[in-house]
Amino acid sequence: NIYHAKSDETCCKIGKMFGVEPHILVDSNRLKHPSLMASSKLEKDTQIELPIPDYRWILTKQIAKDKPEGKGKKKHNYTVQDIEAPHHKYEKIASHQIQDYPQLLNTYENMEVVCALYPSVEGDADGSNSAHWSTSFSSAIYLHAIVGSNPPRAMLKFENDMYTLEHKDPMLNRSVPHCVIIKRERASRRDEGGAASDKTELQMIDPGYPDMGKRTFMWNSMTDKW
Repeated sequence: NIYHAKSDETCCKIGKMFGVEPHILVDSNRLKHPSLMASSKLEKDTQIELPIPDYRWILTKQIAKDKPEGKGKKKHNYTVQDIEAPHHKYEKIASHQIQDYPQLLNTYENMEVVCALYPSVEGDADGSNSAHWSTSFSSAIYLHAIVGSNPPRAMLKFENDMYTLEHKDPMLNRSVPHCVIIKRERASRRDEGGAASDKTELQMIDPGYPDMGKRTFMWNSMTDKW
């Protein structure tokens, strides 16, 4: 995808328009524009190459299934719609490029203890922006759903630095999308020595390391953390 810049536009501004981190935009165009910086003012019609979006981190739903192209082809492509920006639709997306969000089907009770990614920004963190999230799950209390939010969001009370939920720090009450909340479940099993072990394995895409695919998180009963 090629974008033709307007006079005095910068990679920072273009990045915000297309949801691309400025440094990624700069790196993608360094060969063509060696002196390019995120704050460089571009001349009119400068051609800026836009990197292919990582559809796994766009909260999408499938709206069409394309017929396989070519004789003997069995793999399908899909047309998906951005849940947070419904006017954005992406065609011919392979299934491995689309992240499933089964946790969106979960329901939660008010005051239920859950696990969630902690937002590293103030205000409403974006579920599809990996820079907005820490890289591990934290315990939290599901306070209440935010009525009328689309995509669905909830207000959570996160644990403090002492790893406890028994606190009254309002700064740890955060609005987050449901896609970063998971059920806090435990399963009793035995370890290699035969001793009873209270652990739950959970496989999730980690926003901090999306290129690694699904990573396994394990419940540590000693620290009560994933």
